[in-house]
Amino acid sequence: EVARRSWQALRADTHRHVIAGHRPVAAELARTGTILMSFHVRRRRLQRVDLTSDGARLRDLGSVRSALDLAARAAADVRDLGAMGRIPGIGERVRAGTRASVERLDRVLLAGMPRGRAFAIVPTQALLSAPWRMLPGLAGAGVVVSPSATMWLQRSRGGPGVEDPVIALIGGPGLGQAARELDVARRVWRRAAHPVRLRRTGRSDHVTTSLRDADLVHICAHGRHDGQAPLMSSLLLADGPFLAHELPSRPRASHVVLAACAVGQAEVGVGDEPLGFAAAMLARGVASVVAPTAPVDDALAEEVMVAYHRELAAGESASTALQRATADRLDAGVFCLYGGDWRVR
Repeated sequence: EVARRSWQALRADTHRHVIAGHRPVAAELARTGTILMSFHVRRRRLQRVDLTSDGARLRDLGSVRSALDLAARAAADVRDLGAMGRIPGIGERVRAGTRASVERLDRVLLAGMPRGRAFAIVPTQALLSAPWRMLPGLAGAGVVVSPSATMWLQRSRGGPGVEDPVIALIGGPGLGQAARELDVARRVWRRAAHPVRLRRTGRSDHVTTSLRDADLVHICAHGRHDGQAPLMSSLLLADGPFLAHELPSRPRASHVVLAACAVGQAEVGVGDEPLGFAAAMLARGVASVVAPTAPVDDALAEEVMVAYHRELAAGESASTALQRATADRLDAGVFCLYGGDWRVR
């Protein structure tokens, strides 16, 4: 059943898959001032194509095994940071170790990168869950991570943004800060004169309904990534776990914010496809997803999410809003934007 649903999720919007060529991608890069960095493996070497509106350049980054080992170590350190970063006497050592490991990864993945203020990153699938927004070379830049250049183009291209969005805010049990986070987000969007639906004690049907009739859905809940069966990754709601394979097809929601531990992680499945909660949302048709790649402290999540909604409501793009909401905070870099960019008109 899990295998069947896995393929079902991947096929959900297959009819819309048209491989993007260089010209339309370059035109969108020029329009948005974005640089696209696409990673791939050739003859056991990791390579990166830097694509701008002016052309493309290929860079060899060294042994793919070495790069993946560095990425795995950085991911493990980031998970430790989320779990132990605030423990007195331990947190500083964990923080220092995490900073050192992401700096080593940065020197490999971003070697000779072009200068820019906005980046679209298309990693090899094995690097999809890397802590991209923690890399020093991307500090101060808007960053979108997407499984393919085609997805980035399709999900980002849309003119000035969504006009008069409907906002749905959903909370799960057992989070002390959830009520404050959702209440502040509601006030922010109401001041911007947008309709808001708030469910402090959310259920699975609330999530399904919101994905079908709202434009922006924010879910604040405990999250769990299942590395063995990624589509069993879940959000804990009032009526129990809501699993990734329960996501509805063809949702109206174009932007989903998951303030839930580790649900941005993805595993590489059969056919080199990413599988996980955020990846399943992209496969179902959500254009843009914000999610953390590791455990995140409750107080930090509240702080980041409140700042993020304020920036979004003020008209900033999702990539810029997330960059500003997490600026100068190493541990806040676990939040990443996947798919395409998004904004309110």
